[in-house]
Amino acid sequence: MYEILSDVLDDKELVAKFDKCLTYEILASIADIKYINEEMFVRFNCQKTMDWLSKKIDNTVNAMIVNGMNVSCDGSKVSGYKSGKEDANREKG
Repeated sequence: MYEILSDVLDDKELVAKFDKCLTYEILASIADIKYINEEMFVRFNCQKTMDWLSKKIDNTVNAMIVNGMNVSCDGSKVSGYKSGKEDANREKG
């Protein structure tokens, strides 16, 4: 169901903030857009949102690799960073 963007948002203060930073291109990345009588209506699109999020994740992973961060399925680590868990394991050993 298509709705006016300001009607979709529960927090009316967000409408003014979104008007300043939310471009048509960004909105079109996560929603279907239709104009009726020169007024924009939107409908959330799950597949578009998942595609957009996948691109964001890929860009983040690539940036981490370029900056020398270890990226794996188990998480990522910055060289020289020690977690509290690693320190505790070393003290026991």
